[in-house]
Amino acid sequence: MAYRSPRFAPAALTIGALASILTAAPALAVPSPADPAPAPTSPDLDRVAWLEALAGTTGRVATPEVALPTLEELAWLAPTPLGMRVAGREALRVDGAPWIRLALTGDALPEPTGLDLGAAIRITSPADGGSQMLDRARLAQWSGTSAYFTGDTVIVEILVDADAPAAPAVFADAVIVPEPVDFNTFDRSLCGGDDRVVSSDPRDARFMPEGCTAFLFNRRSNDLLTAGHCDFLPGSLVQFNTPLSTSGGTPMPPAPEDQYPVDFDSIQSARNVGGVFLGNDWAVFGVFDNADTGLSPLAAQGASRMLAETVPSPDGRSIRITGYGTTSFPISATLNQAQKTHTGSYLSRDGTVLRYNPDTTGGNSGSAVIDDTTGLILGIHTNAGCVTVGNQGMTIVNANLQNALRNPAGISRGETLSFTYPEGIPASVPASGATLPLDIRGSGGGIVLGGSPMVHIDAGQGFMAAIPLNNRAGEFSADLPAADCGNVLRLYFSAQTVDGRTITDPPAGASDPYTIAVANADAETSLLDQPFESLAGWDLSGAPPASGGWGVGSPAGDAGQAPEADFDATGAALLTGPAGEQLGGAAALLASPSVDLSGADQPVLRFATWWATTQLDDGFAAQYSINDGASWTTFTSAQDTAAWRFRQWNVRELLGDPADLPESFRVRFVARDVNANSVAEAAVDAFDIVEASCSGCPADIDATPGFDIFDVLVYLDLFDAADPAADLAAPFGTFDVFDVIAYLAQADAC
Repeated sequence: MAYRSPRFAPAALTIGALASILTAAPALAVPSPADPAPAPTSPDLDRVAWLEALAGTTGRVATPEVALPTLEELAWLAPTPLGMRVAGREALRVDGAPWIRLALTGDALPEPTGLDLGAAIRITSPADGGSQMLDRARLAQWSGTSAYFTGDTVIVEILVDADAPAAPAVFADAVIVPEPVDFNTFDRSLCGGDDRVVSSDPRDARFMPEGCTAFLFNRRSNDLLTAGHCDFLPGSLVQFNTPLSTSGGTPMPPAPEDQYPVDFDSIQSARNVGGVFLGNDWAVFGVFDNADTGLSPLAAQGASRMLAETVPSPDGRSIRITGYGTTSFPISATLNQAQKTHTGSYLSRDGTVLRYNPDTTGGNSGSAVIDDTTGLILGIHTNAGCVTVGNQGMTIVNANLQNALRNPAGISRGETLSFTYPEGIPASVPASGATLPLDIRGSGGGIVLGGSPMVHIDAGQGFMAAIPLNNRAGEFSADLPAADCGNVLRLYFSAQTVDGRTITDPPAGASDPYTIAVANADAETSLLDQPFESLAGWDLSGAPPASGGWGVGSPAGDAGQAPEADFDATGAALLTGPAGEQLGGAAALLASPSVDLSGADQPVLRFATWWATTQLDDGFAAQYSINDGASWTTFTSAQDTAAWRFRQWNVRELLGDPADLPESFRVRFVARDVNANSVAEAAVDAFDIVEASCSGCPADIDATPGFDIFDVLVYLDLFDAADPAADLAAPFGTFDVFDVIAYLAQADAC
C-alpha cells in the first residue's frame, strides 16, 4: 500500500477559549513597533461590545471596562480613511504568542449605501505594522476570520462613516494561536539526507491552516492547484512571501497583504484515501482578491507556473519540488514549513502516477512536480515512498483534473468586470487636462456595483484619494487633471462587483499603472531620428544566446508565449527569435543608438514590451546608460503577463532631475534565458524618445492643419452630440457654457 506524505497537523492551529488566552487587564498598555507605550488613558470614543467566551457559559457577554489607548500612543497606526472616523478601539493580547488570528462576528456592520461609507473592522499588529481592513462583504469572504498577524498583540478598531451616530456591535468570538510544534521524522519521503535549500519562489503559497503547498498556474489571476487530500477547513487561506519560522519551528505569517481567503464555491477536487486513489489526488480552487490591496495573487506576485500539455516518458531528467515541507532534527527548526526546494531524478511513470526522488516531507503535499529543464509542471506531489519506489505524484494530464480546469466554479468562473477604452489610452494629454472615456461592464456574470468605479491618479506626488468616475447612462469618463508639461501621469481604474470583489485595470494597479505624458501630441518632436522597425543603429553586442537572439520580425504567436501581433500595428516589432527560434540560453542584449539630450527640456522615453516565460529564473529588463554604454542601470523589469504593456518615463525624473541632461543617453533591453530548454519570448515595439511640448493649437480638431471656422463647427457638433471630447470644463458630465468658454480659451491661444 502506498504511503501518503504526512501533512502538518491541523491541530497545531487551534481556537482557544478567550478565558484562557485573552487578557483584558485594566490600563492595558499597547506597545508600538519600537518601544512600549505608557499606560494609556481613555479617549472619548464609543465602546465596542466584545464576546468573552467564558468556560461553561454561552452567549455574548461584554468585557470588563478596559482603558483604551490614546490617539497619541497609536500615532503609528495607519491614517483613518477619508470620510470615516474611529468609533471604537480595543487591544487584544495573548502573552508570548508568535502570531494571532481572530474569529469575528460583524453581521451588524452596515454596508456602504449612496454617500454613506458604511463601517469596517481594522486590525493592526504593533509588532510590524501589518494591517487589514474588513467590511461586511470582505469579512464574509474571509469566513468570519482575519488574516494571521505577527506578534502577541493586535489593535482592533471599528471605522464608521464620519456622519454615523454610533458604532455597530462587533464581536471577537475567539483568538486563534499556534500550539507548540511537535517535530517528527519523515524518512519515508527523504531520499537521502535532507539537503533541501531555502527558496522564495513567488508562485508558490503555503495553504493554511492545513499546512500544505499550493501554486499559481497558467496565468489565472485567482486560481491555484494543490493535492486533494489537503482538506479545506473554515478560514482556509493561502500565504505568499512567507518568512522563516521561529526558533521553535512555528510557521510565521507574511504581511496581511500577502494572504488570500479561499472561495469555497470554487473548490473542485478528488481525494487520495490511504493510497487507494493514488494518481487521482488533486484540487483546483480560487481565492478572493486581497482585502486591502484589491489585487489578485497573480497581479501581486507577477508570475505563475505553466502546466505541460503532455508528460514525457521517464528519462532521468531533473525534477524539482518546491514547497512548505516540515523539518526535523538536525535541520534547523526555522526551516520548518518555510519554503524550500530540491531536485532529483524522474524515475518512472505508471498511468497517472509519477515517481521521482527529490526530497519531500509533510507539508509538500500539493507542490508542483516541475520539469527542471523547461520549467513546465508535469504533476502534483501527493505521496511519500522514497524508502521503496520513490516519492509520488499525479500527472497534470489526469482527465478528471483537466475536466475541472475546463469547467471552473465560483470565483474561478471569471465573474469579473471588463474595462474598455473607446478612444484608447492616449500616449499624451494637454497640460490643461482632459477627459478619458471608458466602459466598465460585467464579464462572466459579474455586475458593476453602483458608485464604485474610481480612477486613481499620480500626477507626481504619489497616488492620491480615488476620484469617482463620471457616469452618464452607463458610460463612464475620467477627469485627468492639469499638470506640468513633460510630466507623466500614472493612473489605474477600479470598480467593485455587487458581491464585493474589487477589480483593477491594469490588474497590478498602482504597481504597474497606465502612463500618459502631458504634452500636445501634434507638437512632440522625436529625438531618435531612426526608424524602429529595423536594427540599423542598434547594438547587439554582448554574450549572444545560442539561438533566438534579437531581430526584426512579424509576430505570429507561439504556444501562448510569443505575441500574435505587434503593438503599434505597423506589422513589425523587435523580437527574440524572429524566425521562430527559441531564445536559447545566455542573455540577448539589444542597445539603442545614442541620443544627445543636452539640448532637451522635458524628454519622455516610451516603449511597449512583451514578456512570457515558463521558467521564473528567466527575466526581461530595461536599462539606461548616460556614458555611451560604459555602464548600465536597470530601471524596470517586465512581468510574465504574455501581453503588450506600453510605458513612459520623464527622463529627467528617471535620472534624478540632474541640472544638465547627458550628451549620450541609451536604453538597453536584456532578455535572459537561463535554461536553453525553457520557453521564453521577449518583444519591444513603439520605442521613441520625444521632446514633450505643450505648444500648438489644441483647438485645431478638424482633419485639416491650422485653426479656422471649420474647427469651431466641428466642436459645436461634438457639443450638440454631448460627446465627451467636448466636455472641457467642470462640472464634468454636464455640457454647458463653461465648456464653450474653455474651447474658446484654447482657440485664443492658437
